[in-house]
Amino acid sequence: MNGSTGFPALVIAFLFFSTAPGIAEPASVGVYPVPVAEMEEQVADWLRGEGCRVVREDPDDEGVSLECEKARQAFRIRIEPRSPTASSVLIESRSGYGDEEGTTAGLRAFLAARAPNPDVQRQAAYPDVPPPSVERNRNAVFCLRASSRGAPIGFSGFAIDRRGFIISTAHDLDGIRRVTVGLKNGEQAHGEVVWRDVRRDLSLIRVKATLGDIVSLGNGRRSPRAGERLFLLPCVTEGRGWVRFGTVGEKPAMVNGQPLWQVNLRVSPGDSGSPVFDADGRLVGMVKGRFRGTGTRGFLIPLDTIRDFLRKDGQ
Repeated sequence: MNGSTGFPALVIAFLFFSTAPGIAEPASVGVYPVPVAEMEEQVADWLRGEGCRVVREDPDDEGVSLECEKARQAFRIRIEPRSPTASSVLIESRSGYGDEEGTTAGLRAFLAARAPNPDVQRQAAYPDVPPPSVERNRNAVFCLRASSRGAPIGFSGFAIDRRGFIISTAHDLDGIRRVTVGLKNGEQAHGEVVWRDVRRDLSLIRVKATLGDIVSLGNGRRSPRAGERLFLLPCVTEGRGWVRFGTVGEKPAMVNGQPLWQVNLRVSPGDSGSPVFDADGRLVGMVKGRFRGTGTRGFLIPLDTIRDFLRKDGQ
């Protein structure tokens, strides 16, 4: 008797969980001139006004999340710092629950109305999207893979010469001479590490393929201003590839005798080697890594260091 009733129950449970809606891709609500703590209060007020039971997840190094639980609707609001005085807001809805576009538009209008002045209100009413001058470099950024001590590693690089030259960081390439390069047509190509400079943390990789787009080094920015907006363009792979926004932080730090730009910018695993641009699409530097213990403070290898590296290699 027990065996005959357990099987249908198991099938029903399986069908329920296998058809449950998933989490949709996060949508940008906008970037606002409000610190994270204050933005959290504003978002919580809006959620309560929407009839939500607000659940605050434990904060992490990259921000804080608030979940809404109510009948026929479930979504999460993600708040991340873009600078000490600015926050980015993202919304993740469970597919199939409620009006996703309407929810996003409602939160956007609520936050825009609370912005400190009319000019900011107009700007905040729209999602924060990268300028075309940054997006046009998208096809010049590549995902790179290698194996170090038997473990797979992933990082980024960007094309600087259509003859197959890609520049990246060097700290993951100790003893590695060959890497795998994900080409834009979906194919994987072998790349050779032709030069590696440990002191500058830069490497030059050549792939036997003609590359279409390149990042220009000739019109880059040598000295971005403190507080100036920056755009990190990572390689496109599963779960990654969105342009990330940040600002120039303090004056360059000297690390092992080399200058590094300090930036208020979310840096994730695999971002090393990614290019960072100003609002006009001019190269400012390359992601080296992030400050230990935080995901929102990063370090960039400056444009001048990249140029010096390439002059030494004769490129």
